Amino acid sequence: MIEELHQNLQTFVAGQFFVKIALRFLSLRKAAKFSRCFLHAVIIRLAVSASERV
Repeated sequence: MIEELHQNLQTFVAGQFFVKIALRFLSLRKAAKFSRCFLHAVIIRLAVSASERV
């Protein structure tokens, strides 16, 4: 019975670990996408302001 409980605990911990890694990966991906969009907007604004000066 103790072996069965230990095995269930290992499966549970492994499942939690997988979920945490997946969530962190998705969070990083979302942050990277936001940063890329923000950087793109800044570059466009700089290009527009540079073209208005010419």
